[in-house]
Formats: sequence, C-alpha cells, structure tokens
Amino acid sequence: ILYCCVGVKPFDALTHAMTAVATGGFSTKANNVNTLVMEVSRNGEWRGVFVEIVSEFLMLAGGTNFVIHYSLFRGKFKVLRHFEFWAFVGVMILVWPFMVAGMTKYYNGNIAAGFRYGTFEMISGLSTCGFQAIDSYQAHAIGGSGIYGFSQISSTITPAEAATGYANGSLIQFPTYLLFLLGLVMIIGMQNGSTSGAVKMNRVSLCFMDIWWRIKKTVGIPEQKEVHMIYRYGNKTKVEKNEVTEAWTYLGIYVVTLLIGATLMSAIIYGCNITKNDGLQTPYTWLDCFFEFSSCIGTVGLGCGITNVNTLPLLLWIEMIGMLLGRLEIFVYFTLVGKMIRRTRNHKFLYRKA
Repeated sequence: ILYCCVGVKPFDALTHAMTAVATGGFSTKANNVNTLVMEVSRNGEWRGVFVEIVSEFLMLAGGTNFVIHYSLFRGKFKVLRHFEFWAFVGVMILVWPFMVAGMTKYYNGNIAAGFRYGTFEMISGLSTCGFQAIDSYQAHAIGGSGIYGFSQISSTITPAEAATGYANGSLIQFPTYLLFLLGLVMIIGMQNGSTSGAVKMNRVSLCFMDIWWRIKKTVGIPEQKEVHMIYRYGNKTKVEKNEVTEAWTYLGIYVVTLLIGATLMSAIIYGCNITKNDGLQTPYTWLDCFFEFSSCIGTVGLGCGITNVNTLPLLLWIEMIGMLLGRLEIFVYFTLVGKMIRRTRNHKFLYRKA
C-alpha cells in the first residue's frame, strides 16, 4: 500500500514489499530499486525519494527481531531496552556519517545525494537485503543534479571518455573506504529472530561486550565476582559463559571463511585477468573480492561488478558455496558432517562385532 501511494504499480509494489521484508533483495526490475526509482521519478523526482524511504522502512522492519515487533504490538515498550536493539542503533550512528560523507564526494559534493544514497545503501547492507539505489559501485560520469540528488548517472564509460574524464575531473571513482564499510556492515547483519543474514547483531555485540568486560577486569579488582548482566526483551538477564564462547567461535569461523573465499576469488580474477567495466580496464582488487564475498556469505546481494551474466563458472561456484554456508550459519554443516562421521563409525563397529 505504501509503495502504491508513491506511484509504484501494484505488482511491483507487492513483489518489492515481499522481498524487502524478507531481506531478499530480488527485484522485478533490471537494475533493482534504481530502475524502479527512475520509472516513478518521471512523474516527479520526489516520488523516487519516497520509494527509497518506504524500502528503508520495510528493510529495517524485516531486520528487526520479530519478538520486538510482537511486544510493541501488545504495548510492551520496555522491550526496546533489548541489547540487540541498542547495538543496532550504535552501529547506525557510527557508520552513517562516513557513508554520507563518502557518497557526497561520489556525487561531486551534492550533500542531498550523499544523505539520500548513503542512508539507503547503509540500511540495505546492514539489513542484508541488498536493494541497490545507485547504478553501480564503479566510476560514473558527472551529470545533472537537483535538490533530491542525481537522477541520471552514466556508469557505461568508453575508453576515450575514461582517458579524458579522470584527467579533467568529469569522472568520479567510487570511494574505496565505502566498499570496506559496506563490507563490514554486511558481515554484522541485523538482529537475531529476524529475516536478516550474516553474523547477527547479538553475536557481534556479545563479542564487543566481552572485550569491554575483560578490559574492566584487567584494571579492576581481580577477586571481584564476574556476573555480567544485559537486557533481553526488557528483562535483565545473566550472560552465560557458553554464550560468549559460541559468539566468538562463530565470528572467528565466519571471518576465516570470508577471508578464504575472498582470496580464492582474487586469485582467480588475477589469473584470468578480469577487469572492471570502467573504460580503463582497471583490475579488480582484493577489497573488491572481499566486498563481493561478504555479500555472498551474508546473503545480501550488493555487488561491485564481479558477479554478472559473464562471470566465470568457478567464481559462481565459490559464491554459491559462500551463500549456502552463510544462510544456514555454518554450524549446521559441522553438525551434519559430525553425525555422518559418527554414523559411519557405528556401522563399522557393528560390522566388526558381527
């Protein structure tokens, strides 16, 4: 209904609402939300902005713990003291200014565009939805801009345009640190009990709280009894040691898997001499591969150009393995393999006994 109110066709409104709440990121449009915004903006550029605002609201709703939704529906507002919720707020406050600043530079100093697209891409990455409101994460030609930001951006650049564009400043590269920031938020993800993927906010926040508790213990009284309390759904509860251990273990395995996947992709891209479509045939860096595999293992969908219709099958296989590992949270596969090994050993033991 909200999408329809801002000019989106009913079918597109239904499909985008479903995939936004499910943090799936699929779209009925060729260039994702960017194309949808362009279509709606023909009847007024402000409509495109509101399409993005509705998408942001739905992505945040999908990434929020559904116990919080249910409690708020019943009028239990103390649930907002839940530790994951405030961890999410903290991440947003830390990351948002850098995203806005980077996008402002990318759009040639247009603060409105920086605020608009920086906010959208950050929420899309953090919620692991993967909606993309900008044309690409590569270089673009400077075009016209209005109060709402850029409405027409050309990311298809010929070699001749690139040679002169980078020299005279009419072409702008996507800020490298934004790829790293987006990669980090795609690792974190949103809350447990939501449709979000990635590590999840509860594990990340427990790890950071454990670091803080260890620092306090180092500078505090050694004999002091260690009892750590946090708010869960409005109630103060004790943090068990095994919870913290599980959080650190999963985070460690996740990061190691991510680094291995990114390095494998980088090696294949380097060996096959795969380059960007930026007019200068710039080679993809390890950071680009880190960003791409972060998106895969976090089940996000944002991409910097590596994954497309012409991508090598070997790269696609690596990405598919990453998506499967990330979606079922890795431990499921360890449990499955462990059961298979135990079953095989039991069969061998029974056979020998017989």
